[in-house]
Amino acid sequence: MKNIGVILLLLSAMFAAVSCKEKETIDLLISNTSIISVENEAIEENKDILIKEGKIFGISNHKKSYNAYTIKEKINAEGKFVMPSLIDMHVHIPDGLSKTILPMYFANGISLVRSMRAVDSYSKIKEGLSDKYYYPSIYFSSPTISRKLDFDSEEVDSLFSKYAIDGYDFTKILSVKDSTVFKNIVTSAEKYNIELAGHYLPNIPKSLFYKANYKTVEHLGGFIHNDSLDLSSLKEFITRNIYMCPTLNWYYISDKIIEENQILNKEEYSRFIPNNILEIWKERYISKNKNVTDYTNRIKAVENINAVAPELIIAGGDSNIYIVPGFGLYDELNRLEDAGLSPFQILKTATVNSAKCLNIFDKTGSVDIGKEASLLILNENPIMNLSSLKNIYGIFYKNRYSDRTTLDLILKKSISELKKTDRW
Repeated sequence: MKNIGVILLLLSAMFAAVSCKEKETIDLLISNTSIISVENEAIEENKDILIKEGKIFGISNHKKSYNAYTIKEKINAEGKFVMPSLIDMHVHIPDGLSKTILPMYFANGISLVRSMRAVDSYSKIKEGLSDKYYYPSIYFSSPTISRKLDFDSEEVDSLFSKYAIDGYDFTKILSVKDSTVFKNIVTSAEKYNIELAGHYLPNIPKSLFYKANYKTVEHLGGFIHNDSLDLSSLKEFITRNIYMCPTLNWYYISDKIIEENQILNKEEYSRFIPNNILEIWKERYISKNKNVTDYTNRIKAVENINAVAPELIIAGGDSNIYIVPGFGLYDELNRLEDAGLSPFQILKTATVNSAKCLNIFDKTGSVDIGKEASLLILNENPIMNLSSLKNIYGIFYKNRYSDRTTLDLILKKSISELKKTDRW
């Protein structure tokens, strides 16, 4: 009997120790939602997502309670859809307007942007904005390379050494003078581990181009010229796993495929663009010539890429004249739909594909345990209707949740600030 009593006392002590053990704290529970598994092209219903210290701690079938954890905040997401936040792979941030423009991306569900045409001051922006939860992360291009650059090997090496010190993520090439300059650029880029992106350069031998540290081709540049599509060169690039950022929407506008009354009366124009800038835009657009052939060739190019390597298509809104920051990515995704991409393929261009292109898919780009909790909560299923991407219920980013009211306030502040500017 004494032995039994001792055993009971030991068991009681063990249970007491377990019950007194401090519960693990979960920062946020997103309860009873549908997860859009973009990579696997599936929708997982009735799921709970547990988030701790900015990362996805757990995913499970829906439970009524989590007694093992202390839940700091809970969102009932029944009827909602959760997917990874978006990546815009081609943006232009007007110098001096970064603090106004960048929140517009965040409020549209974009947590990362690739800035394509930097000036020297851009390297400083990274430091000033890194701690702001309502600014997306930024991948910066160095100042762009063009045919005006006529440096020898030592001068090019000095230039790329400075780019590396300044912390630029890549260098965009618009054009180059000749093969000698291009070889010097390639050598220095490899030396300082700086990736190259930009236009395909018809004046450079393909054999030399393929040896370059080229990660992406922008605008399908160089494949389409004189109203003809160089399909042979395009296919060669695809076989070498070079990513393509078509920016179809820019040409949809620039080639004047969209009617004047549609483009000039877009809702975001009246909301965000100062009247003096809008008048300039209208004058320029009215003077443009329609070029259906050019746009048709661009659609054909994307169709060909999608047929053999859809994973190489990345989405870029190309915020510029006529395209409002943050909103342009939605239009680009619609253009990819015109080119025949499926709903899941379209979402991949702004999540999975882009994250893999940037070598960060191990950290973000999907809703998986251990990855950053950079999440969109949508009111409707974007697989059924792509426009549902705009119907944002909330965003979780940098370990902070922003509901629709907060997002609207962010946009309202940007509207107020943009209406005061006299430049773009």
